[in-house]
Amino acid sequence: MEDSDLIRKIRALLALGQSPNQAEAFSAVTKARKLMADHNIAEVQLQTFAEANDIQDNRLDLRIRGPWQRCLAGIIAQNFRCRIFFHKINQGVNVCFYGHKTDGEIASETFKFTLEALKSEATSYTRLNGVSGKPDFIHGFLKGLQTAFEDQNNAWSASNETALVVISKVPQEVQEAYQKRSRNFNGTINNSMNNLKGDSAARASGYTSGYSHGSGLGKALN
Repeated sequence: MEDSDLIRKIRALLALGQSPNQAEAFSAVTKARKLMADHNIAEVQLQTFAEANDIQDNRLDLRIRGPWQRCLAGIIAQNFRCRIFFHKINQGVNVCFYGHKTDGEIASETFKFTLEALKSEATSYTRLNGVSGKPDFIHGFLKGLQTAFEDQNNAWSASNETALVVISKVPQEVQEAYQKRSRNFNGTINNSMNNLKGDSAARASGYTSGYSHGSGLGKALN
């Protein structure tokens, strides 16, 4: 499959996942990751895997605000073979997925999809429960999402698809290129989730509900 065909297929897959059905939305994300992994394994087998000079910045023209959105970008990058950095702009930052060209494009598409899904779920939660538990809902969602990707790795391992686990990790050449790329970075941006906790009364229910929604991705695994 050509890279352009792969990107079109994943975009179509994510578009189909934009529905009120949570399981369908999360299933779309895991299927996108599976397609990416299968594609990269095929490249290795055909000895056409991307060279280090294919590594590039894939910058989104999308303003990111708040640490939780940066945390989400980090989770997607980690599980879609990329590193991330941010460009400071007025009232926020742009996120850049750094990796092989196709991986960066897939990570960008998946991030935009997951960001909108999280915003929608958080809005629905606050309509029913008030805004005080929203930060913890988001915190729980992010934790559940990361757990779901780990569950996907475990499922691949259990089905003797260890190659999928290996190929889904950030490639060594990307890690090395990122180290060189980041030498001239100025300052750091706080990505911590430690400041996402709401008031004590809403904390437990908000986090638990968010975790359930985030880990719903894992329940959709095939």
